Amino acid sequence: MEGAEGTGGADGTGGAEGTEGAEGMEGAEGTEGTEGAEGTGGAERPEGAERHSPGLQPWVEGASQKSSSPCKGDTTIRGTLRAQSLGMTLSICYLANSQQPTANSHIPMPWFPTLSEIESAAERIAPWAHRTPVMTSSAIDAIAGCTLFFKCENFQKVGAFKFRGASNAVLSLTPEEAACGVATHSSGNHAQALALAAKLRGIPAHIVMPSNAPTIKKAAVAGYGAHIVECEPTLEARETTLDEVVRRTGAAFVHPYNDQRVIAGQATAARELIADIPDLDILMTPVGGGGLLSGSAMSAHYLAPATVVIAAEPAGADDAQRSFRAGYIIPSEHPNTIADGLLTSLGDRTFTIIREHVHDIVTVPDDAIIRAMRLVWERMKIIIEPSAAVPLAAILEHRIESDGKRAGIILSGGNLDLDRLPWMP
Repeated sequence: MEGAEGTGGADGTGGAEGTEGAEGMEGAEGTEGTEGAEGTGGAERPEGAERHSPGLQPWVEGASQKSSSPCKGDTTIRGTLRAQSLGMTLSICYLANSQQPTANSHIPMPWFPTLSEIESAAERIAPWAHRTPVMTSSAIDAIAGCTLFFKCENFQKVGAFKFRGASNAVLSLTPEEAACGVATHSSGNHAQALALAAKLRGIPAHIVMPSNAPTIKKAAVAGYGAHIVECEPTLEARETTLDEVVRRTGAAFVHPYNDQRVIAGQATAARELIADIPDLDILMTPVGGGGLLSGSAMSAHYLAPATVVIAAEPAGADDAQRSFRAGYIIPSEHPNTIADGLLTSLGDRTFTIIREHVHDIVTVPDDAIIRAMRLVWERMKIIIEPSAAVPLAAILEHRIESDGKRAGIILSGGNLDLDRLPWMP
């Protein structure tokens, strides 16, 4: 068997630091699975409505109410956002001490991260996040018929790329915003990433988790010092409970993917890959909520405009492909796949970027995902989770034209239950 060759010479020690990830390995049980329930991130287009236009200019009507405590949501503005081209009315709620809307807000505001924002995110998280290595395998190249470069985010802190976006969001908060901590709802990688980022900044983290979340996942989040608030295992209960936590504590809500600061942070993985391996023909990522994909697409847009960006997702959770084809968000309903980190729906911010800067989204069946995952384990001797194997599966299944090309793949994470490997009886 052939081991992986590391080509990411610059800061290649980031891989060794990855083993520091007892933080990473704590995340080993924290698959991002039930993050599929974390906010659909955008409303489905109403029947007969116009397609959302990037030029949409919604407006807000409402009154503000003042709260005396600086950590209980200083100024809350509640009102109505009307999106004429959608033919619909959405209720919104802002907290003046946060740049982002609260948990139930889905505001179709077009936004694209600038190169300056991505560079600032890279500088901001550099002292905390690993610069993960890029690895290769001549054996896998021979099987795939192309030259592959694997950006190993399975070596990142908490064992997944999610730490990049979470740490950028936490470190972007002003002292006033940070004073009350951060909050989210998640039972997967984002929960652990936000908890660790908050711990490193020395601020509270409030994580809403469903009551049926595995004990080992709760232990991983608690191990980073987060305060866990349990709720019923429904999306409505998670969002309602999160809203109550934000109202009570004044904590800043950090969405798992539909957040500008998170997207800019996730973009830094592709930024590093492009710097280490120039002249890629193809850049591939898996897609769930779209944070990694949209950030990667923007890095390629600015730094490697000739590189084609393609995403892959499981056939049993193909809402991103269907949304991409339709031109509007189609929420994920009853997804069924082994790649439990890709169960969630696209967000309005991520979808706007994906529509503009992604070439295609392809799908692969679970059996192909398992084969690709096992191939990486056997030939490269590294641990990846099913979600991370999806882009390689797409290449091996000839879902894209890759023969003879140079393709970069972001291995999104390596968190899974080692007692439940998919090829075990």
